[in-house]
Amino acid sequence: MTLAVADAIMDTSALKLVFGQDDAAIEALLEGDSFEDVIRHGIPVGRDSDTIASMAGAIAPVYYKDIPDELVVQILTYLTDDLRASFTKWQSIVG
Repeated sequence: MTLAVADAIMDTSALKLVFGQDDAAIEALLEGDSFEDVIRHGIPVGRDSDTIASMAGAIAPVYYKDIPDELVVQILTYLTDDLRASFTKWQSIVG
């Protein structure tokens, strides 16, 4: 993510200029009030809702700073061993 996009995420008025009014993932970010709520707002949009929710979930930690620990623990239970190992390796790199 570029610095311009990161800056735009922190300024919700700029988001609409950068991404457009009808971008569903950005709309979910603007309507949600927590990481999980952003994803929940992306799901019922219709169209390609799994992609919209995943894009909203990808940008939400930038805005909300973190994913709740209990949610990370739950998500990790759904991953296969090799995916969990990849996640752990990634976390050790990025902190």
